[in-house]
Formats: sequence, structure tokens, C-alpha cells
Amino acid sequence: MATAWFSLSGAIYISSSPKQLQNYQLELQEPELNMTYLHLETELQHTQEKLKELTETLQRTQSNQTELQRVNQDLEKKLHRMVELHEEEKRNLSHEVITLCNQLMEAKITIDKLTENNVSN
Repeated sequence: MATAWFSLSGAIYISSSPKQLQNYQLELQEPELNMTYLHLETELQHTQEKLKELTETLQRTQSNQTELQRVNQDLEKKLHRMVELHEEEKRNLSHEVITLCNQLMEAKITIDKLTENNVSN
């Protein structure tokens, strides 16, 4: 039994076997499949480019973070050294203040004794 169908161009095809009809249907789908394939290839390329950009950004960010951590550690060490130096200076100044206070007390006692001796005489 012969089968007739129309193509997109308006031509009439007559086929007597389902196999030929199936082949014709595949031929009609081929351009659409090719377009889909090209679209997917393009999308894949864009995705790969975006992945490459993101990977580079991540690597730069990780590198910057590592450098920032190193700088922070250096600053923490410097700050710790400065705190230690200032604490030592504070101890030294406190000791000097105590020494001067003691000398001042001794001088006051001496002045008081001399004043008392002068008043008595």
C-alpha cells in the first residue's frame, strides 16, 4: 500500500514502506537537532568561559586572603612587641615615680626637722 505525504517545500512524497516514512521523518528532524546541538555547544563554551573566569577569581581571592593573613600575623606580632615594650616602660616609670616619691618624703621629713630645729633655736 502506497502512502503519500507532503514536505515543507510542498513536494509530494509517496512511500510504500514504513521504513521510508521513518527515514523521511528523521530527515525533517535533522536541522532542528543540528540547531539544538549548536545551541548546546555555544552554551557549553560560555559556561566553560564563565567557569574559567570564576576559577581565576577564586584563585586571586585565595591568594589575596593568604597574603592578608600573613600581613595580619605580622601586624599582630608587631602590636604584641609594642605592648610588651610599653608595659616594660610603664613598669620602669612606675618604679621611678615610687623612687621620686620616697625621695620627696625624705626631703619633706628633712625640711620639717630643720624647720623644727630653727624654730627651737
